[in-house]
Amino acid sequence: MNWLLWREARQNQIILYTGIVLLVIPYLLGLVILLLFESSIALVIEKFRTGLVDCSVFSLSLSQLTIVLLAGNAFAGERADRSAEFIACLPLKRTQLLTSKLCLLLIALAVIWGVNLFFALIGAPVARSFIESGMFAQVAITGLVLFGVAWLISSLQSSPTFAVGGGIVTPLIVSMTLLLIVERIGVEDPNKLFGIGFFTISTVIGIVSFGIGTAYYLQRKEP
Repeated sequence: MNWLLWREARQNQIILYTGIVLLVIPYLLGLVILLLFESSIALVIEKFRTGLVDCSVFSLSLSQLTIVLLAGNAFAGERADRSAEFIACLPLKRTQLLTSKLCLLLIALAVIWGVNLFFALIGAPVARSFIESGMFAQVAITGLVLFGVAWLISSLQSSPTFAVGGGIVTPLIVSMTLLLIVERIGVEDPNKLFGIGFFTISTVIGIVSFGIGTAYYLQRKEP
């Protein structure tokens, strides 16, 4: 299993390097901007601590790209570079291959959310307002539908680009559809209805897409 996990990391090394950049760059930008416009180090530290929650939300949002890239490349990437044919010749079970892909994704998720939640908690007074507003939950649900759809499309065909594009477009389609429906209905609290609708639809799409993609990959005869 260690070899398979290492193989997955090498297969996705460019995506992982990109993910590190996306994870770190919001914090670096925030620090650089403060250093340029603030003369006192004490003020820089104070304002940076206060802005850590904004940086963490920004970093989490950017890091959704890492997850959708990993999901879109999970199966389609192997077919595109023909390494799927080689790995199919080895005495390995599909469940082992699937487990290694999921382990890499879970590690990436743990790092992304762990780092950002840690920095968000440092700016605890501001973090509370973000938690109450559902900002972190919205990012998580968006990530779920991005991941699920990209995972499904990747399991069906051999174009990582198509899989990633499908994952990115799906939440936009859901959002635009809900906005049109909410406008036509004309409810008193459209934001609440939109939030409930987006949460419900995205959760269903994400989970169902992941389930179908996983089942299809395990039953697929071709690499």
